[in-house]
Amino acid sequence: MEKAEYCQMVGKRLATAIEQLNYNQQKVLLMCSEQGYSINQSTLSKILSGSSLQIFQIVQICSVLSLNLSEVLSLDPETEVCIVGKYKDCSNQIITDARNNAFRGYKGIYSAYFYTTKNEDYIHCGTFKIQETPITHQCTADFRFKTGEKDENGKDIEKRYTGPIYYSVSMQTIYCEICSEEIGEKCYLLFHYDFLAYQNLECRLVTALTVSSGVKRLPTMHRLLLTKKQLTQSDLEYLCGQLKLNNSEILMSENAYREFLRDAKLPEKFFEYFGAKETNAEGFLSSVAKTPYLSFNESLISDSFLPPFDKIKIIGLLRKYSSAPRYNKISGKAEEMVYNYLQHQKEYDNATIDE
Repeated sequence: MEKAEYCQMVGKRLATAIEQLNYNQQKVLLMCSEQGYSINQSTLSKILSGSSLQIFQIVQICSVLSLNLSEVLSLDPETEVCIVGKYKDCSNQIITDARNNAFRGYKGIYSAYFYTTKNEDYIHCGTFKIQETPITHQCTADFRFKTGEKDENGKDIEKRYTGPIYYSVSMQTIYCEICSEEIGEKCYLLFHYDFLAYQNLECRLVTALTVSSGVKRLPTMHRLLLTKKQLTQSDLEYLCGQLKLNNSEILMSENAYREFLRDAKLPEKFFEYFGAKETNAEGFLSSVAKTPYLSFNESLISDSFLPPFDKIKIIGLLRKYSSAPRYNKISGKAEEMVYNYLQHQKEYDNATIDE
C-alpha cells in the first residue's frame, strides 16, 4: 500500500466517523478547542481529504470523538471504526445521552459484588460508576475491582473496565459494553430498567457475560449485584445466595443441608416453624421433595471405546435430558428480596442509632 493511499484511507475513516456521529467539521473543531487542542480548519480538512497525515492531530481527534486509534490507523483496509456514540441521534428506541431523563436516578457510584470465576468461594468487591462524559455527554460506566492478587511489587492488582451504556426503550433494559484495554477483555452487562422520577437506584442484580479466569478463559454468564450501600460481611452472608444461578427449585446435598442447619446466622424462627435442630427440622424435610439426582460424568462416554459419532450422539442426548436450566433470568422476586433486605437493614440501623 502506497503512502498516499494509506492517508486517504485514514482520512475516509475519520470523515465517516464524523458523519455517523452527525457532526460537522466546525463541531469537531469546537470540541477540540474545548479540550485545549489547537487544530485549525485547514489542518482538519487536509486530514479528512487524505492529503495530509498528521499523527499528533489525529490522536487528539480520536480522543475527542472517543474513537479507537488503532482502528483509525489500521493498515487493514477491512478494519471498521467502532463509533461509541453512533446511536445517540438515531431512533428514540436507543438512548445514550446521559442528560436524558431516562438516566435520572441511575447516575452515581455503586458498590459491586460478584463471585470469582475461579474454583473458590470468594466474592469480589468493587465500584461501578455510571457517569456522563464531558463534551459528548455519553452515558458511560467505570467499573473497578481488586483481584485479590499482588503484582511483583506487592501491590494489589486492580482491573478497570470502561465503556458506553445504552438504554433500550422497547426492551426496558440497560446494556453496558465495558472493556479493559490493558488486558484486552470486553464484558457485557444487562439489567432491567425502571423509570425513576424522583428516586435514586438503590440496588440492581445484573447479568454479566464475561470470560472466566484461569488458563482456559471460557465464556461465562454470572450475576453481579450493584448497591448504593456498601455491604458488610454480615449482609453478604445473606445476599450472596442471590449471586448464584438459582431458580425457584433449590438443590442441595445432605451435607450442605446439615451445614445450613448449623449456620449461626439461621434465624431461630426457622426451627419454631419447621422443627427443632435435634430432629434436623423434620417438618421442613417433610415439606420438600427429596428426589434423588443422578450424577453422570461425561468422561465415562468420551473415554470409552465407542465409535466417535456415537459418543457425540450419546453425550448430546444426556445433556438434553439433564436437569440443567436452558437459561437463567434474574427474577423480580430476587431483586425485591435484595431491596427489602436493604430497607429492613436501614430501618434496623436507624433504630440502633436512635437508641
